[in-house]
Amino acid sequence: LGADDLAAVAVLLELADVYGARKLKLARPLELIFTVGEEAGCRGAVELDMSLVKASRAVVFDWTGGPDTIIKLSPAYCTIDVNLTGRSAHVANWRDGSNAGAALFALGIRVKQGEIVPGVTCNIGQGAFGTARNAVPGFGWFKMELRGYEMESVRTAAAKLEALFRKKAAKFGVEPVIKTTLDVPPYQLDTSSPLFALVRRTLDGIGLSPIFVPTFACFDGAVLAGPGRELDVIIAGAAYGLPHTPAEYLVRSDFAALVRFVTALVSA
Repeated sequence: LGADDLAAVAVLLELADVYGARKLKLARPLELIFTVGEEAGCRGAVELDMSLVKASRAVVFDWTGGPDTIIKLSPAYCTIDVNLTGRSAHVANWRDGSNAGAALFALGIRVKQGEIVPGVTCNIGQGAFGTARNAVPGFGWFKMELRGYEMESVRTAAAKLEALFRKKAAKFGVEPVIKTTLDVPPYQLDTSSPLFALVRRTLDGIGLSPIFVPTFACFDGAVLAGPGRELDVIIAGAAYGLPHTPAEYLVRSDFAALVRFVTALVSA
């Protein structure tokens, strides 16, 4: 994308280059992990072979603000992929068809965007149907997501949507195939952990104090802290702003602070 999250990548590569070239001694063993597919449901973190990871603690840099921006809460992330199979036909013989496009619209209209139930947000991000104006479309699909701090609320909302989609699709004579996946677990900062104590001391050492931020963004760090991984994880800012927009930018002062923080962290 840009500064998100190349800012963090640049800092960590510089860290490795400087310490390697100068043969500087680290205060503790250090592993650098770079993942792919974060924007597609943290796929790199989900598929990461944890047998290659020896660390029990991880600091993940991937949000707006400087390294003093500490994520307090992030949501569970659930994807729902809906594929509709109808029956194609020429419009002159429209009675012979089952319009998957019309079904797709009907399903989409029934889904409220934004907060669909208290604490759970919904977004339909992609969709398509048909091949030509003068053909009844025999297929259609859309991709959507749900987010919420409480896992059970997200699961309940997903189940209700799946039931709604099946009921509506049947009225249009189309067959739905629905795949629901919980990609990312919710994350909550543990301020009693040894890692948080280390991060706080390091911030103090460079003249900064933690700024605790809840967000509805999702992170690889939540996967690393989640079931089956259970690392002690801190998620911090990486010096950029307005991610996922044409106006995305890098804050030079925060970027410099990030360099100072990472250097101090591995030296402490």
